[in-house]
Amino acid sequence: MADDFELDIAKWTGENNDRAKLFVVMFCVNLIRYIQNKTPVLTGRLRASIQTTTPLGDWEPGQDITIGTNVDYARRIEYGFVGKDKLGRLYDQKGVGMFAAAAAIAPGLADLVAKAISDTGAPGPEDLLEGFLEAAELL
Repeated sequence: MADDFELDIAKWTGENNDRAKLFVVMFCVNLIRYIQNKTPVLTGRLRASIQTTTPLGDWEPGQDITIGTNVDYARRIEYGFVGKDKLGRLYDQKGVGMFAAAAAIAPGLADLVAKAISDTGAPGPEDLLEGFLEAAELL
């Protein structure tokens, strides 16, 4: 959807596989929630479809993981649409850019997740997301 974004997890976790798994789960859960919060809702289908390509519990260090959706109208919501659809209806719909916004804030989220998992008593995903969303809205 948005431009490809790659994150070198080793930058934040070193070679510790357990820490890498925790990092990936916390990072993905919070990034998905960020995208979902940016996604407009009519039926909830698009918001509910945003997920990782690999189940987080099955992820192993070295594997790629992608966050996306399989909903056919997601591209219109992300980028917008101007023109006639196949039924002849006219649209002038601005894009929301929820995936692009997520790619922009991902490095900051990664720093925050790395700090959270390095501290004892790390906050849960809900606590982390709440503070991060407030900060991200300032961008």
